[in-house]
Amino acid sequence: MLKLKAKKQSFLFIVAALLFIACSPDQFMLNKQNDRPLYGFIMSDLDSVQKTADNELRLHGGGIAAVRAEEITQLDADMTVKIISGDGLRFSFRTVSNEYDTNPGISFDFTPNGCTVKEKDKLLTSVDSIKAKPGSRSRIHIKNDGIHFFITVDCDTVIHSTTNLCSTEYIILKSLYSTEALVSSINFSSIRVNE
Repeated sequence: MLKLKAKKQSFLFIVAALLFIACSPDQFMLNKQNDRPLYGFIMSDLDSVQKTADNELRLHGGGIAAVRAEEITQLDADMTVKIISGDGLRFSFRTVSNEYDTNPGISFDFTPNGCTVKEKDKLLTSVDSIKAKPGSRSRIHIKNDGIHFFITVDCDTVIHSTTNLCSTEYIILKSLYSTEALVSSINFSSIRVNE
């Protein structure tokens, strides 16, 4: 009986969210059929980001999109990225969308020249051996676990470090300069905290 009630409440919540999003062209929902749908909105020109499938975004030059899962800050974000052309993508986390310009948090640039990770504009690492290959797909993992964070590309570790910045539920995707890119198979999983 409780499971049925929980499913009914979940269904009603998703329907309400869809109605709200339908009235806002800058907002979208990914993974609608999943137990944990993702919510997002376009932070740049409306035509600079397209939702091309239930779980895929296409970013055009200058496109910026914020993606989040409801009530998850300790998260394991997993996605597939294909740089079609251009200079790469920036992933920002430990920040929020309304303060993104003034408080960038941790940023991870994935480019054909390599990867860089910065915290509040301070360089943490630069790795030129892990690169975006235009036309090829790469799996990006960003793990936000308490004071720890991890970034991997395919099976290669870009960084495993700690930070004093607060965890947030947002990951902000930004097309660098004129980059065209597909971001697909986007999934945010909650990290269970040991009690």
